Formats: sequence, C-alpha cells, structure tokens
Amino acid sequence: MRLSSRALVWFWMMAALAGGGAKAELVARGELLLISPQVGYVLDAEERSRFALFPELPGFRSAQVLRTPQGLWLLAVVERANRRYLVERPLSEAEWEELRRQVRLSVRRGGSLAGRLWLVSHATAYGFAIYGVGLTDVLSSLSPREEVGTLMLSTGVAFGVSLWATGRRAVSLARARMLTAASYAGIYYGTAPELWKLRNPPDYLGQYGRMVAVPASMAAMELILGRTEPTDADATLTGWGMASGAWYGWALPHVLFSERLRDPTERRVYVSAISAAIPLGGYLAWRYSRSRGLSAGEAELTRVLTLVGAYTGLSVGRLLAGERVETDRAYVAGASVGVAGGWVLADRLAAQHEYSVGRSRLLGIAAGAGGLFGAGTLYALTNVDDERAYLAVSTATAWLTFWIVHRVTEDLGVRSDESER
Repeated sequence: MRLSSRALVWFWMMAALAGGGAKAELVARGELLLISPQVGYVLDAEERSRFALFPELPGFRSAQVLRTPQGLWLLAVVERANRRYLVERPLSEAEWEELRRQVRLSVRRGGSLAGRLWLVSHATAYGFAIYGVGLTDVLSSLSPREEVGTLMLSTGVAFGVSLWATGRRAVSLARARMLTAASYAGIYYGTAPELWKLRNPPDYLGQYGRMVAVPASMAAMELILGRTEPTDADATLTGWGMASGAWYGWALPHVLFSERLRDPTERRVYVSAISAAIPLGGYLAWRYSRSRGLSAGEAELTRVLTLVGAYTGLSVGRLLAGERVETDRAYVAGASVGVAGGWVLADRLAAQHEYSVGRSRLLGIAAGAGGLFGAGTLYALTNVDDERAYLAVSTATAWLTFWIVHRVTEDLGVRSDESER
C-alpha cells in the first residue's frame, strides 16, 4: 500500500524535525493502516470528538497509524498557538486493538441503526412512488378505490419487507448509501428503454423497467461490495462519481455532436453514453477514494468544489461565448471543465489542509452565499442588465468568500473540542 500525499508531507516534516534520523526512515518504509471501514485511514477532529479518543492531545487535528518493521506508530497533527505540530509516538498492539474496538463499538451503536433507517425510508418511498404508482398504471382496470388501496398496500409491504431484511444483518450507513446510489442509477436504467423511443414500445415500459431495475441495481451493488465494507468517503465519492459520470455522458455528446444529430438518433446517443458513464464514473471515484485513503470531510470537499467548479466553468463559457447565444455548447463545455477542475483542486487542498464534513459543507454554503451577495449587490446598486456581468461578479465573490471562510476555519472544531472538556 502506498502512502497518501498527506503521509508523505508528514514524513518530510518528521525528517526535518528529527534531522533525517532513524525514525523518519521508519515512516518512509511504513504502511498506513485502516482504522475502521467507516473512518478510513485518517481520523479527523470530528471523528475524534465523536468517538472520545485521544483526550491527552489538546488541539487535535488528525491522526493516522503506521506499521513499520519496528512496530506501530501513531502520527497525530495538533495545533497550538496557531501553529501545527506533529506528535509521533509508538503504539502497542494492545492499544491499536483497543482503538479499533472503541471505534467499532461506537459505529455499531449508531451506524447500523442509521443505515437501517436510510434503507427503510428509501424502500418505503419506492414502494409508493415506483411500485404503487406503477401498479396502478399497469393495472388500468382498477377502480379509484382499488387504486388507493394498491398505493397503500405497496407502501406498507415495502416498509415491512425492508424492515425485515435490514434486521437480519447490521448495515452501516456507508453501505446503505452505496446501495441507494445504485438504486438511483436503477431508476435511470429502468427509464432508459422508454427514452430510447422504440417504434412499438410495450405499454407502461417505464413502469415495468423501474420496478425491475431498482432492486436489480441494488443487488448488483451488494454483489460488487461483497465483504468489503465501504467508508463514508467511499460512499460519498462513489455516488458523486456516478452523478459526474451521468453529466459527462450527456455533456460530451452534446458538445461534440449536438449540431449533427437529430432525433431519435441524438436521444439514443445520449441514453447510451449516460448508461455507460454512470458505472464508469462510480468505479473511478471508488478507486480514487480507496487509493487516496480520504476522510469523509475530504470527500465532502470534493463534492463542494465540483459544484463550485461547474458554476465557474459555466460562467467562463458564457463570457467566452460573448454575444453568440444561439448555442449552449460553450456553457456545457465550460461546466464540464469546471467539474474536472473541482476534483483536481479538492485533491490538492486535501493534501495540504485538514477538512471535516462540517467544515467542507460550511465552505460550500459560503461560496453559494458569496455568489448571491455579489450578484445581489450588483443588481441593487447598478442598472446592469447583461447576464455576463452577474455571472462574472457572482463567480468572483463566491471564490473570495470561499477563500475567506477557508482561512477563518483553519482551526474550526479544534478549540471547540477543547472547550467541551
């Protein structure tokens, strides 16, 4: 297993502090250990507070565990007086097992119930919206009273079956999110034959397709996962990778071929490209998350920055298009570049800074609020009507606000953790 970029940064810090001594060489030859499937390889400040770990380390920011030929080492980053320090100490096998046991018990107490709630709520909604509505459409001879009864019965059966199925085994929230991400893809795959525009399609093709594709997609995801327990970061990025894949599956044909394709050929190209891109995007995001050993906060940062990047790319595409507004290909191309740029920027920032889920979401809210503030200020103080001016100003203020809040929240969660003790 290769070291993450952050571990390499820590190695060079240790080498400088230790004068290139033996301990730094041990870190260079070490192997990062998985703390737990839910936590991943990095324990951040939020998770430390949730699991009540390392109370002896005030100003805790993050920690990783390294196995070397000389034994286990705990590498923790702490912040004191606005400066970061590396705390490095040996860890016995008993301490390592106790750390994992404490995390495992905490996750089991809250994670399995949260995962069960997530799956049961989705299954109940599907029982009403997919099976209940679908059956009332397919069984067109039903009376209004029978239709209402079918809706109620489908919803109740879906709730009961999902409650029974999730009670047979503990399901973590991360695994539940992976399964529901597959179910979202199943909704699309069930609708795809209807979008294909067959010459003589069977009646209610979409309803049949969704009723079959949703459970089939979830079963396929369960088979793919097998005994592998995903982390929260895996779940976040895999779902977001599938969504990104769907975007590129539509955007690339639109940018390259939209002026040369006509219905139904154009529609079929889109359907085929999206169908192929969804699992590809999910797979690539899954591999990226596993290889990087990201925390849940870093995965959330990726989601935030791809959205901000997409808006930035859209704005730039509109500005470059100038007065030529007869086609939206420039917007789509710009947003596509922005999404990719968001993934790259998140990877760079995660290698240099610490992010919890709360901090990443706060940065996303800050960017959105900053963009609205910029556009609102321009609208209130001027008589400008050109949409390009609003896009330019809102994009600039979004990134400015993101940067300001990023600086302000460098120690967010650290001092609050200390005040709770």
